[in-house]
Amino acid sequence: MSASSRRTLRWIGGGLLIAGGIVGIWAAGTNQAATAAGTQPPPAPPGRASPPATSSVTSRPTIDPLDPDMLSSRSLRESLATYEAESIYPPTSHRWSAERAGERQPWNQPFPVEHLLDDRAGQETAVRFVADRHHVEHGQSLTSMIEVVSVARRTERLPIELRSAIVEAAGTGRTGIELVYRDDGRDGDAVAGDRIYTNRFVPGAEPALARARSVRLQVDLEAGGVERLIHLDFTYTPRPLLELAGVTGDVRDGSLVVTLDLQVVEPGAYQFDADVLASDGTTRIGWITTHWQELAAGRTRAELVLFGKVIRDQGIGGPFVIANLHAERRGDERDVAMWWSDPRSFSTRRIALDELSPDPWDSEERSVALASLRQAIAEQERAERGGAP
Repeated sequence: MSASSRRTLRWIGGGLLIAGGIVGIWAAGTNQAATAAGTQPPPAPPGRASPPATSSVTSRPTIDPLDPDMLSSRSLRESLATYEAESIYPPTSHRWSAERAGERQPWNQPFPVEHLLDDRAGQETAVRFVADRHHVEHGQSLTSMIEVVSVARRTERLPIELRSAIVEAAGTGRTGIELVYRDDGRDGDAVAGDRIYTNRFVPGAEPALARARSVRLQVDLEAGGVERLIHLDFTYTPRPLLELAGVTGDVRDGSLVVTLDLQVVEPGAYQFDADVLASDGTTRIGWITTHWQELAAGRTRAELVLFGKVIRDQGIGGPFVIANLHAERRGDERDVAMWWSDPRSFSTRRIALDELSPDPWDSEERSVALASLRQAIAEQERAERGGAP
C-alpha cells in the first residue's frame, strides 16, 4: 500500500471504523453533544473541550486509533458503504429518525446523581441528588432536590439531617456561598413534609460567581445513621450573551436557510443549534448544528442551513417550525463555555417540497474521501492476493 494511501487511511479509515462505524471526516465538524449513560455526564459539562479555531471547512480528525496496514479490504468496503450512506448530507445537517433518536437528547436535561448510602444487608438506602436543569442561563435559578430512599421500597423516604450545603468552584474551592435546603413547601419546595429537600438560588446574582467557572453543589448530610458528602455539577452563564430580535426561514440553493437577527452582547465564537419540525410543531424533520463563527458585539445575523435533501427524504413540506434554539459560546482564558437559548418557536413561510433539492451533498471533501477509499480498497485487495503493495 502506498504511503499516500496510508496517510489517507489514517484519517479516513480510523474515523470510519471505530465507535461503531462513525464517519470521522464527515462527523468531525458536527460537534454534536452526545449524552452517555450514567450519573453525571452532562450534555454541556463544565470545561467541555471546544473545537479548534472556527472554520467553514470540516477538519480532519487528529486521532490515529488504528494502523491502516491492519485494515482488511472487507473492513474498508464496509467503511466505504457507511461513508457513502452517511455523507449524503453535510455534517451540519441531520435527519431525524427513530434509529438516530439517541443522538438528539433534549436540550439542557438534568442528570440525577444517585449513590448507595447504607449498604448494610436489609437496610440499604440510596441518596438521590438532582436539579431542574444542568445549565443555568443568565438570570435563571437552579432548583436542586435531595432525597434518601429505601432501596427495597423506593417510595419510602428517610428524614435527612443536612450538616452543610455550599457551592464550590474549580481552582478556588469554597466560594463562600452557603445554601439552605428546606422541606416546608416554600421557596421552590413542592410539598411540605414529603422528605424531598429543596434549594433554589440564582448563580448569576452571586458576586462570587461573576465569572463563568466549573462549579458544583456540595452537601454534607446524614440519614439513617450514615453520613455522606454528595456533589452535583452544573454550569452557568453570569452575563447576557445574545438577544434574538427575529427569525426568518426561506429557501436558498435548494436548502432551508434559517436566519437569526441577533444583538450580540458578549462577543466571541458561537455555535448554534436548532430543531426543524413540521407545521404541527411536534413531528421531527431534522436538526441543524452550525460551524463555529466569530460574532462581534452589536447587531448581526447568523444563518443555520438544513440541507434540502434532509427535508425531501422526510417527505414533509412547509411551513416549518424552528424550535429549541440554543448556542454555545466557546470558553476562553477568562470563562469556561457559556450557553444561550430561546424557548420560543418560529414558523417559516409555506415551502413546497419541490422548492428543495433532492440531490445528495456534493463537495470536494466528499469526492476526495470516496476516491481515496476506493483506491485503498483496490490496493489492499491486491496486497491480500499476494501482489506487490
